[in-house]
Amino acid sequence: MFLAFGWWQQQQVNQQLQTLQQQNATLEQQKNSLQQALSKHQPDAALQAKLSQMTQEQQLKTLLLTELAKREQFKSSGFTNMLEELAKVADGSVWLSHIHLAPQNLLFEGYTLKPENVPNWVVRLSDTESFKGKAFASMTMNRGEQQPLAFRLTTAAKEAEKQ
Repeated sequence: MFLAFGWWQQQQVNQQLQTLQQQNATLEQQKNSLQQALSKHQPDAALQAKLSQMTQEQQLKTLLLTELAKREQFKSSGFTNMLEELAKVADGSVWLSHIHLAPQNLLFEGYTLKPENVPNWVVRLSDTESFKGKAFASMTMNRGEQQPLAFRLTTAAKEAEKQ
C-alpha cells in the first residue's frame, strides 16, 4: 500500500511538472513574439516632432521664468512702498505735482511756500527705507509772480544737465 501511495504521488508530481512546462513554453513563446515586435517597432515621427517642440517650449518657459524671477525684485520692492513713504513724510509744507520713480532715477517736481521746506522734506525722505542713501544730483527753485515756489529735484545727472 505504501508503494502504491508513493507511485500515485509520483504521478501527481509528473502531471504538475508537465503542466508547468507547458505554461513555461507558452510564456516563452509570448516573450519571443513580443521581443520580435519590439525590435520591429519604430518611433512615430509625428510624436518625435511633438516631443521636440514640447522640449523647446519647456526650455523657453524655463528661460522666461528665470527672467521673471530676476525682475521679481522690482515687483516686490515696487513703487507702492515708495508712494506710501512719500505720503508718510508729507506735512503739508511741500506738495508734489510730478513724480518719476525708476529703479536708479528719481524726479520730484512740486511747490512750497518757503525755500527751507524742500531741504527739510528731503531730510525726512532720506529717513525712509525706499529713499535711504539716494542722493539728488540737482535741485532747482524758481518763483513766478504771485506764485508759490516751484522746485525740481532729480537724482539723474543727465536730468540735471537739461536744466
